[in-house]
Amino acid sequence: MNAETNAETNAATVAGANAEADAGPCTGSNAGPMRLRPASAALADYLAADEVIDHGHPEIRALADRLRGVRPEAGARAAFEYVRDEIAHSGDVGEWSAAYRASDVLANRNAICHGKAHLLTALLRALTRARPGAAGYDYLPSEL
Repeated sequence: MNAETNAETNAATVAGANAEADAGPCTGSNAGPMRLRPASAALADYLAADEVIDHGHPEIRALADRLRGVRPEAGARAAFEYVRDEIAHSGDVGEWSAAYRASDVLANRNAICHGKAHLLTALLRALTRARPGAAGYDYLPSEL
């Protein structure tokens, strides 16, 4: 097979794989990269509190208020440092915790990686939510 024929074959394979990927879930051995399509175009749909990231919980709100700085970056840094320094990692302290809900992690002060990530996410969301009477939302800069 010469180089020109090889290039044509590769181009046809890529075109076919992209057509399959556009048609739906990856099927077949030559399927291209999966194309992710959001279920909603509204960002708020992905930031709403749920049973795991319960950023509306009173204890999470209270902690977020204590960590809030004059600038949004200060609150984000304080939230990260709080979770890093004040919430033990179960594997590091040899004390198992099945806590995964952000408010449970905060109450237990102990979790494995995903539990700590859930608490940090809830704190960051609580830090960026509008307060009653506030003019709007505080957004964290993209550099963080």
